[in-house]
Amino acid sequence: MKTHFNVVVLLANDLQRTRQYLTETLGFEVAQEHPDQTVEFKAVGGAEVALIAATAAFRAAGAYYWFIVPDFEGYYQQLRQAGANIVKPPHNTPFGKVFVVETPDGHIFTFHGGEGA
Repeated sequence: MKTHFNVVVLLANDLQRTRQYLTETLGFEVAQEHPDQTVEFKAVGGAEVALIAATAAFRAAGAYYWFIVPDFEGYYQQLRQAGANIVKPPHNTPFGKVFVVETPDGHIFTFHGGEGA
C-alpha cells in the first residue's frame, strides 16, 4: 500500500501562545480553527501543519520539521525582525543553506530555499 503524507500535528502547552507565535512571528496562515482544541494552518505545496492542546506539560524533542521558503534571505530577515527564536542562523549543510527556529514548545523548524521553492 502506498501512503500520502497528510498532516503534522504538533502539541502545544498553550495553544493560543503557540498559535500567535506561528502566525505573528513565523507568518503561518490559519486555515481552520476549533477554539481551545485545534488550529490548522494553510498548506502550500505539502503536508498541513496543525496544533492541538497538550493534556500535560511537555517539552518537544526527537523531531525536526523542514520547510521550503521561496525567499530564503527575505524570510530570515522577516523572522529576525519579528523576534523569532532563531537557534541557528543561516549556515551551509549538505542540503543547502538553512536556518533553524524553535517554537515556544520546543519544536524545531528548519527553513531552506531548496528544491520546490
